[in-house]
Amino acid sequence: MPPRLSEYFVSEAGEYLDQLDALLAAGGAPEPPRLFRLARGVRGSAQLAEARAIAEVAARLEDAARRLGDGRLAWSDALRERLLRSVTDLRTLVRAVPTWGAEDERRAHEAAARWEAPPAEPRTPPDDRAAAEARLFPFLRIELLAVRMELERALAELEAEPEEAEPLRRVLKRMRAVRGVHGAASLTPLLGMLAEIEATVQQAAASPAGAAPLLAAAGDVLAAAAELLGAGGAPTTALPEWARFQRLRAGMDGAAAPAELEVVSIRRLFRAGAGPHLLESPVAPLPRAGEPPAPELLAFLRLEATALLDRARARPEAAAELAAAIGDLAATLGVAQVERAAEQVRQRVGTAATPGVASAALDELQRALAEPPLAAGPAASVEPVPVEEMLLRGPRALDAALALRPRLDALFPPAPSPELREALDELFDLLRLARETPPA
Repeated sequence: MPPRLSEYFVSEAGEYLDQLDALLAAGGAPEPPRLFRLARGVRGSAQLAEARAIAEVAARLEDAARRLGDGRLAWSDALRERLLRSVTDLRTLVRAVPTWGAEDERRAHEAAARWEAPPAEPRTPPDDRAAAEARLFPFLRIELLAVRMELERALAELEAEPEEAEPLRRVLKRMRAVRGVHGAASLTPLLGMLAEIEATVQQAAASPAGAAPLLAAAGDVLAAAAELLGAGGAPTTALPEWARFQRLRAGMDGAAAPAELEVVSIRRLFRAGAGPHLLESPVAPLPRAGEPPAPELLAFLRLEATALLDRARARPEAAAELAAAIGDLAATLGVAQVERAAEQVRQRVGTAATPGVASAALDELQRALAEPPLAAGPAASVEPVPVEEMLLRGPRALDAALALRPRLDALFPPAPSPELREALDELFDLLRLARETPPA
């Protein structure tokens, strides 16, 4: 690791660990969302610094915070001691980064392995799940109001500088705390709404012009949701403010809908049935038959799949699609057991699973990711499609050109000049002639 990056990582991770120490030393149980954010901060910092062993330990803290927040794990003195010990381990490991060696690697693996045993702490009874979720309401209310204030500030700045994207990037940064909440069934509708609002702000940051009405409607949704949380209720998609936001986002009420981009699926780059595969990598080679995948590939799979699982828990309606994405990644990297588990989850969740069914299925996939990898089978023979086959040429190119006529007509002024209309008619007549005339 370059010296500058090492110094920055030690400093940034140390700040998160200081906050974790203070949080765990305070009286009473910590707020699960804050515990989750701080643990994720350590993991994200370690990933950027490519300190994979430290990231694995931080990921165990993050998982404990997630289970604590959704009621699968109850707070206890034993859990506090376990968390504090992991924070101490992380602090020691972070300080060892500049001189990292085999002993530090062993210590990191032991720190992560302590979380693999079934927890001794009692679990929250199912009847208490609603009460546990309700304890998140005050935190979410404050965070939603803070996001709305940041959004109002951004709208004021956009009025003066319509093309400036930085104010909206600040809104996205402010939303991180809210988007870290997972697993609470009563909050699933709210988390889905926040995901769409976040996507809208991201689109507006890429093209700020004309986005103000839709962003103002998003602010109204946040305000209405915060008001409901303050009254002790969980927001749902029945909010009138949400219905108006959806109409605006779909292009109604006089607002333009975000442009849909036509993309090429990666599967179209391969022969039928072959699917995407990793052909060669000098850093992390494909596993040979009878051998498990390289540690680098397995670590990459777990990190990427964890991010996809987080998104699936926030958006149960997309769980099947995201499970399929995990399966594709596992197949690409040669981890057959995760590929099979992802396919089972995809079939079980389907397109209309309840949040409870989706959550249970995703937990099974999370466990499959944590299991030791099996030996790989014989490598599949993959024949990529030459990119030239995807280019338009000959009759296909002429068909595509002729299909442009309606779009060009729509761009004309109400009364185009006769010369312009005549030239366009002649151009498309020539294209049709070229399409219908066989080559000599």
